[in-house]
Amino acid sequence: MQSLSYASRLYKFLHSRLSGHFGKLLAGYWILIFILTSIPSRSLPALGTSDKVKHFGAYLVLSALFYFYLHFNKKLASGGRQQIWLTIILTTMYSIFDELHQILIPGRYFDYFDLLANFLGIAIGIFLVKYIIIKGKETGKE
Repeated sequence: MQSLSYASRLYKFLHSRLSGHFGKLLAGYWILIFILTSIPSRSLPALGTSDKVKHFGAYLVLSALFYFYLHFNKKLASGGRQQIWLTIILTTMYSIFDELHQILIPGRYFDYFDLLANFLGIAIGIFLVKYIIIKGKETGKE
């Protein structure tokens, strides 16, 4: 018997333990992003990480949570392409809103390179989730 890949085991775990909780995880994480991007820059602790890496990581996680939420909630989107496009459109629209809203926050500003980092995070997040879903379906665990 062939052992399951890491992606297959991860999918099986997510499906069995977290599939009903992605809505709450997504909502909580989205609120966290909004709160953190609403804090004036001088009030934030320095983490020693590039701002672009933070943007990339934040939107990678956001898109992954959003895609998993759609995938496990069959009432909202029926099919991989529809789920992918919905994830791309809504997370990208929020990314733009987030950059525009930062204009109003002292010490923060709109940055096209932040948008690029956000979009790259969205794209990689979707790619990783799609890979995990494909591996999970190969094992017949959906």
